Order: sequence, then C-alpha cells, then structure tokens
Amino acid sequence: MSKKKKVIFYYPQHFNRSDKGTNPFFEPLIKICQNNNIDYLLLEEPDDKTSFPKNPEASRFNIFRVIVLRKLLPLLFFKNFESREQFIGVLVRLLTFKKYKANTIITISNPLGGFWRGYNSHSRIIDYQHGIINKTQPGFFENGKAPLHISYNEKEVAVWGEGFLNVFNQDGSYYKNKVHALGYFKAPSVSSSKAEMHNRNAIIFTLQFLPDQGDQRNHEMFEELKLALEQFKNLDSEEQPKIILKHHPRHNNCIDLNPLSVRFDYVSVLADGESFKSENCLINVTFYSTTAFDLAADGIPSYFLYTESVPNGKTDFLEDYKYPILQEHSLIELWQTYKNNRQTWLEHSHLVRLWSSRFFQPLNQECFLDLVSATKDV
Repeated sequence: MSKKKKVIFYYPQHFNRSDKGTNPFFEPLIKICQNNNIDYLLLEEPDDKTSFPKNPEASRFNIFRVIVLRKLLPLLFFKNFESREQFIGVLVRLLTFKKYKANTIITISNPLGGFWRGYNSHSRIIDYQHGIINKTQPGFFENGKAPLHISYNEKEVAVWGEGFLNVFNQDGSYYKNKVHALGYFKAPSVSSSKAEMHNRNAIIFTLQFLPDQGDQRNHEMFEELKLALEQFKNLDSEEQPKIILKHHPRHNNCIDLNPLSVRFDYVSVLADGESFKSENCLINVTFYSTTAFDLAADGIPSYFLYTESVPNGKTDFLEDYKYPILQEHSLIELWQTYKNNRQTWLEHSHLVRLWSSRFFQPLNQECFLDLVSATKDV
C-alpha cells in the first residue's frame, strides 16, 4: 500500500503579488491539494530587499543555512555548482531530520534545484511557469539545450499552455516528456461586451524597467518610451488619449517615470499596487511583458516597442509567438485606426483572444493530480 503523497511549494518572496500579500501562482494548486486530501507545505524563500510582503500563509525557509554551507564548502571540491548544491541538500536533510521530505517539489523561477534534488533524491521537481518563455531564455535554454541547473537535477517544467510547450520542442533530447501543459493559474477572463467599445480611450504602457538588467538597457528603453509618448504631443487636447504607465512589479525605482507625467499632461503613472480597469483600455504597449498575453485574453491588442539591444517584442512576440496583429504602422496610427474604426478594433480583439488561448489555457486539475501522484515513495 503506497503512502500518502506530499507536495512542497517553494518560491521566492517577491511572488507575493496578490491583494492579500500571498502568492497567486500557487493558490489554485493549493486549493486542488486541499480538495483532494493531498498533504502540502508552502515554503517561502525570504528576501529582505523586496517590497513585497511576507506571505501570512507560508512557512519561512531558512535560506541562511544554505548560504553558510556554500561558504564553508569550496566549489573546487565538487564537480560543479549543482553537485555542491546537492551535497548541501543531503546535509540539510540530516540536520533537519527529513523535515522537508516530499514526493513532489514545485518551484517558481527555478530556485534551489540542486538543493532539493539532494534533499529528496527520488522526488519529482517541477518548475511552474511564471512569465513568458522563449527559446533563448537562460532559465530554460543554453545554446538551444536544457541548462545544467535543469538537466543535472532532472527537473521538469509545467507551462501555461500548448503554445509555450511548443517552445521546448526545439530540444528533442532532455525536455521530451518532461514539459507539461498544466494551464494558467488565473481563471479565464469574462469577455467584455461589444457595447463597451465606445468607453475605451486609454493606452496602458506595461513596462520592463528592472534593476538587474543594467542602466544601459533601462536607459535605452526609457528613450524609446519617450519617443512613443511624443507621438501624441501635437494632437489637440480633446483628441489625446489617456496614457497610463505601469511599472514592472520588481522595478525597485530604478527608473523615475514621474518626469514623463510632467512633460506630457496626458500621461499618468500608476502607483505600485494600484490596478487599472482593462475595460477602459484600447491598446496595451510593451517591450515584452507577459501582459501582452493577459490583456489579449481580455481582447485588448498590444503594440510592441523594440530597440537593437531590446528586440524581444519583435523576435519573441511578432516572430516566434506569431502575434496576429501585424505591426505595419506607428503607435499613433494604430490608435487613430481603432478610434475611427470600431469594427477593426473588434476584429483585432477577436484575433488576439484566439491567439492567447493557445498560450493561456485553463488550469488542468487532472494534469496536476497526475504530476503529484505519479511519484515514488520517499
């Protein structure tokens, strides 16, 4: 008789992005565990540098122990970084008396893969998608193949839909049968009424300014952003759209957007934690944000900005993901087309909904139950 299965959900603190200060990516998966009498433990990796709160529903993991052991164990004694991580996992398993023993470890953003493989040598370790995945993303690809932190630790991947699953098809060796279309963590959005089209007059800019990508890249995107905003400056005030700038959740004030709202009186900056009403939005503008998928599910078309060193909007969305709206005109021309031709906007709205549905499929409970059930006893 097999023992009762246990799942550990492990993630960094900066994913506590819900209104309750909890992790929205894991909430529906935890609900499935609760409804199916599956033991689970929600573990949070603390981060004193993030502005996101501690999750009141999670246990705090002692990451300091792992950091100390890394310093005490020189890398030269090990085959590679991941082999040392696995050794640390074995040591911590002994020190904690198997406290974190589990059949399945589900992570976000690939944290501590080697540690968890060492701690639970026979467990299934699955990383759940948290943002867009492309064929050059270091977290999942290195020269077109699975990187060491994935392959050496025998990790699997759960993605939001078949569209993302197809990204992994380029690697016919490691990822074969290790990528699963689990579905999107949010419930499908309710379609907006066609009668509401006349209320749409806003353009939302969902931005990608991040401290870890460097000042030069951030500055280049900032200059491209200013050029896009300049396009509307010569319009009469009654003809100008309402433009909203929305920071990435992890922007950490690396770029100050407030001067733009002073320079352009039709531009405002959305405060951190404040939400905007998508039913008022005519176009989403971004470099490469996941919101292009989120808002497509609401029927809102996106316009992609890109530069020579930040080509993701073109290479990922327009080319690899086959975004259905061709970018043949400037942003202001697209906005004017939508404002003057309601039918064109509705047609494009329908196209992006269909496109998004391939990437953002409903959460598949049976898939999740299969993933956490088909494991060895530990």
